[in-house]
Amino acid sequence: MTTREYSKRIQRLNLRQAVKAAIRVKSDEIANLQAIQMSKGKKRDGNAMPDYSPVSVLVYGKRPGPWTLKHTGAFYKGLTVKEINDRGWRITSIDPKTPMLVRKAGQKIFGLNDETRSGGMFSEPLATGILLPEIKKQCEWQTKLKF
Repeated sequence: MTTREYSKRIQRLNLRQAVKAAIRVKSDEIANLQAIQMSKGKKRDGNAMPDYSPVSVLVYGKRPGPWTLKHTGAFYKGLTVKEINDRGWRITSIDPKTPMLVRKAGQKIFGLNDETRSGGMFSEPLATGILLPEIKKQCEWQTKLKF
């Protein structure tokens, strides 16, 4: 391959498009990270969710401690990553109970906190362990080059 051919391939690279495609491909894994974080009773700001009330513990069998927002599992199963504009993404749930849960617990129930993004709760950091390999694949696909 000549330098000119190599240069043309590199010029075809659209990094924003590669990142967007990587997030789409890995959206199920990102939603799973959100579910695991919620199951630990954590919000995106790192703070704990409110504790279950004594009534919830005694009558409904909830474990003492922060809310996990899991009753039937439908809310967790509905977790999804949605593109909100050209530069942003939002984690939400398509479960019908979502607006009620947001009213009770706040919008900060959605989004990965620093510990989750860094891999502190999990085996791999989000950026380098999950997204970066997929971004690399997307760049290789666009340019037909190996990086």
